[in-house]
Amino acid sequence: MSVGPLKHMLQTNDAFVRECVRDLSEAESRQRPLDIGNSFHWVLGHMVVYRDAILELLGRPRLHPEAARVSFKRNADPQGGGSAEGGHEVAFETLVADFNTAGPQLQEALAEASSAQLQAAYNDKYSVEQRLVHLVWHEAYHVGQLGLLRRLAGKPRVV
Repeated sequence: MSVGPLKHMLQTNDAFVRECVRDLSEAESRQRPLDIGNSFHWVLGHMVVYRDAILELLGRPRLHPEAARVSFKRNADPQGGGSAEGGHEVAFETLVADFNTAGPQLQEALAEASSAQLQAAYNDKYSVEQRLVHLVWHEAYHVGQLGLLRRLAGKPRVV
């Protein structure tokens, strides 16, 4: 498989997220839909954590400490304010910067990935390449959520 489509999808996600965060405040990013879903802040933090997972999968160091990852894993505080497991508060502007920092690093790591690296086993069921496809799909899924959460915060659509 060529990594071209994965690189393109990540670039598309980068552009969409840049537009989604453009005029969103910290307070707006923390709003939850009907108090039953995750906030924009949490979803973006979750995406940052999974960008780290992609970097690690491609042999690159993670950009964030474990404490930051804990705040945005499943069942953490849906507003992104830490978790019972000891996560810590991360400012919205920091998440935006972290997401943007990871983009070029992902592009570079994918461009340098060898065929052997991609075909290697991720686990006993999937290859690294299959895991990458899933992780990029996972990010795109959450990108869609950001668009909706932006609208729920009273902001205009970006697409």
